[in-house]
Amino acid sequence: MAAAKTTLDAFLDFLDYSSDNEKQDRTLETPHIDRVLQQYNGGTKKKPSRSTEGKVGVAETSPSPSNNYGNRLVALESQIKELMQDKTKEARKSLGKTIIIGGKKASSEESDSSSDQENRVRNNVKIRKRPSRQNVSSIADDKKAKNQLQTSGVARHTHCHTREPLTHKREVEEERERRWKSEQASVKLAEHVRRLQLQSEDWQKKFEVSVTKRNQLESALINEKEKASQLSIEIKRLKTLQEDEMADAKRLQRRCEDQSKRLFDYEEQVERLERARSQLFTDTSESLREAETRAAASEREVSLQQQAIKKLELQLQQLQDLLATREREHQKDLERLQPLESHSVQELIQRELERERMRSETIALQLKEKLQTQQKAYRDLEEEFRAGLRIEAARYQQLETDHVKLAEDLALCQDQLESTRGKENQATSLISELSSIVKEQKVRISDLLSSRQELNKQLDNKTKQLDTETIARAKYEERVQILQEENTNLLARLSAQDSLLVGLREEKKLWSQELANQGAALAQDRGRYESKIESLQIQVSELQELAQNNKTTIRVREKVIEDQTSTIKSLKEEAQDLKRQLSTNQSDLLDKIDELNGQIEEERSRREESQEQLGVETEQKIYIEEQLHESQNSTKKWKDKYSKLKGQWEERIGLISALEESVQQLQERSRQREEKLMNERDTAIGESREASERLLLMKAELQEQSQSQKKMVEERVAVLLKEKDREIDAANRKVAMAEEEMKQVLAESVRERKAMEAKFQRLSKAFQDMQKELS
Repeated sequence: MAAAKTTLDAFLDFLDYSSDNEKQDRTLETPHIDRVLQQYNGGTKKKPSRSTEGKVGVAETSPSPSNNYGNRLVALESQIKELMQDKTKEARKSLGKTIIIGGKKASSEESDSSSDQENRVRNNVKIRKRPSRQNVSSIADDKKAKNQLQTSGVARHTHCHTREPLTHKREVEEERERRWKSEQASVKLAEHVRRLQLQSEDWQKKFEVSVTKRNQLESALINEKEKASQLSIEIKRLKTLQEDEMADAKRLQRRCEDQSKRLFDYEEQVERLERARSQLFTDTSESLREAETRAAASEREVSLQQQAIKKLELQLQQLQDLLATREREHQKDLERLQPLESHSVQELIQRELERERMRSETIALQLKEKLQTQQKAYRDLEEEFRAGLRIEAARYQQLETDHVKLAEDLALCQDQLESTRGKENQATSLISELSSIVKEQKVRISDLLSSRQELNKQLDNKTKQLDTETIARAKYEERVQILQEENTNLLARLSAQDSLLVGLREEKKLWSQELANQGAALAQDRGRYESKIESLQIQVSELQELAQNNKTTIRVREKVIEDQTSTIKSLKEEAQDLKRQLSTNQSDLLDKIDELNGQIEEERSRREESQEQLGVETEQKIYIEEQLHESQNSTKKWKDKYSKLKGQWEERIGLISALEESVQQLQERSRQREEKLMNERDTAIGESREASERLLLMKAELQEQSQSQKKMVEERVAVLLKEKDREIDAANRKVAMAEEEMKQVLAESVRERKAMEAKFQRLSKAFQDMQKELS
């Protein structure tokens, strides 16, 4: 600006000097031209002023300034060239600065840039309108000065027409031509200077706008740095959380292993208890069979004895009738025979009485021995039943303790499931946050692309405006080449990002296939827990290897990106700012991808834990089903035993029929004996009365004993049946509960699978949108 002002001042001095020279050049005489002008003007200026006369006198002494005009023109041309060169240099510098600043533009400042551009356009329009008016006024002033010079020249020539010779006409015409050319050159120079001033003002305004934009970009960079620091802090926090969660996962795995070992021990103990229970059941069943057989035998004996007693009572009644009839006959015979008081009759009676006494004593001893043996057997059975009840009570207590422990383990497993669900919810929230961050990055990339397009447009416009300058053309071509190289680099980065997205999609496909395989394995191989654990461990190792390979690939790509950034850093400051932004965005994306991989690994571990829990629950279900089958088998065994007992009862009925036949034979023998004892009626009647009384007492005792034994046996059988029914009901309830739990777990697993598939679909859609926008 200062240089422009100095040049303008010099040019004004030149104009003043030229006007003074014109005033001094009025000594030149052009008589013929003056005459023509006077005729043309109608003699308006016939009386010259005094001032002109005085000035003419001064001009007569002054030399001709033609040489001074040439020198002044050369000096002005040199100054104008220098000024043009300075302005072109300043324009180039300001262009470079604006390009650099334009490369640093952020998406958040597009509105400011658009408003600034509108202000620039308006200012340019106003500035371009102003110089047109100034040019018009300057042209009008020049015309007025020219007319004044012409009139003054005419007046001067009219006054000096008689003084100067005609030889000066040519010189005057040449001088006028020179003056007219110099005036035209001065007008053009003034217009050019004004244009340069306006351009300098525009460049200053642009420079101020670029400074403001630079400040805004610096503030945006500071904000981005703060955000990057916050993100690094969050990444550290997430890493710590990941480490804690990995430690928790390891602890949970250890707990699961301990629980599986405990469950295996419990299963072994339960199997041992079941074996002992089966042995006890077999022993008790055998003892019950023996007791039942003994009781049935005793009942049969009692029934036979009762039948025999009834028959004997009938026989006694018949004998009494016979005795009454025979007594009469006997009395008649006695009247005929010897009297009872005779010695021979009394001896016979005594002999028969002793025989009957001996027989009754032997029968009583036999019955007492049978009662003692039955009482011993009953006591043995009672002791066996008591031992069996004690063992069953101890087993029931152990089962209750095991049930309590298993309930506690189930509560812990449910707590772990709730914690895993909470962690899955956290993972879903993190995924949503990451998707929002990805969307923000997409918006930023689109803003950067739009700013880049705007920069390209500006560069194109500036190249069109500065086609005349070869130096500017070369520089702009270099810049365009640099921008093309940047474009190629950016395309290479975008292709790398596309490859990363393809890798993520392949991983997603692998995950979906693995999830489908796992679901099929869960549906098909519920009872094969050990083989499933081995397969899952193999899958975990494979997935870990895949994750390590992915990490290695990501690290290699990061190194490649770092190498590219190191090569690109050697370029100009314009590309460096853009690359820094892109490298920060890519590092954020890679970190987020690492976080996603960590979350996926956590979800894998959680799924493995849930699958292990499902396996444990399936084992419990299988165990309960085995118990059910065993209970069903035991019921079948009881039914078989019942059928066998029925067969035995039928066999015993046959034996009873055989015994009845033998009794009939005995009755016939007894009848024969009765016929023999008809003669010994008095002794037989007395002995029969005593025997009948004894038999009645023994019958009452035997009935009481048999009834008490029957009641005890029936009560014990009823208790055992009730216990068995309770156990069967409890087992059925457990089976129903286990089935409901398995249904709930399967439903939850299906829901989780659907949620994960929806998440993967969302991620795939987001990545596809990113690819479309980047492409």
